[in-house]
Amino acid sequence: MPSVLADKVLEATAALVAVLSVAGLLVAAQVEQSSEPTSRLLPMEFLKKGEPAPDFELIDHHEQPIRLQDLRGTPIILTFFHTSCRDYCPLILKGRARLEASARKVVGDAPFFLAITMDPETDTPEVLRRYIETLGLDPERLHLLTGQPEEVRRVLQAYHIHTIKGSDSDVITSHTMVAYAIDADGIIQQVLVFNFGPSRLGPG
Repeated sequence: MPSVLADKVLEATAALVAVLSVAGLLVAAQVEQSSEPTSRLLPMEFLKKGEPAPDFELIDHHEQPIRLQDLRGTPIILTFFHTSCRDYCPLILKGRARLEASARKVVGDAPFFLAITMDPETDTPEVLRRYIETLGLDPERLHLLTGQPEEVRRVLQAYHIHTIKGSDSDVITSHTMVAYAIDADGIIQQVLVFNFGPSRLGPG
């Protein structure tokens, strides 16, 4: 990763987590400079605190199956990303430790960190492994998940994850960013919402 981007990620992560630590909930509005028309802004609908986290089974970057139900007894942080996102997805993933510290206040023990791709056609386990290496992430401290496109789409729908693609391509230009803190009983205890406009997301 270029040093300028790395510095930007670290600086933004520190600022973001400082807000999260105080508020426990962040809703970032669409960027005013968005090039997309207002009608295409992302819905602000999310699962709520106290709701059970929908079950799923996907595979991680090690090509090992991960089923949420099988992780009962362990707190979870669940978020969403795609490897073509060069801005806020790296920021959230590189801020894993601080997000875990924030979530620990409401779910207890150190949570298990899961991140599900929004672009399973592109993000194969091999691509996810390269992405982890590029970002300098610890492959044993987080699990990036992918799977069959139809199954991933079902999971995204269950967790209220929305994407917008470019008018002349299949590239995701804007998407919902949310992290769910799930307790050991599979109940959502905290919702951290990030929602950024197309001018701040996408390949670059």
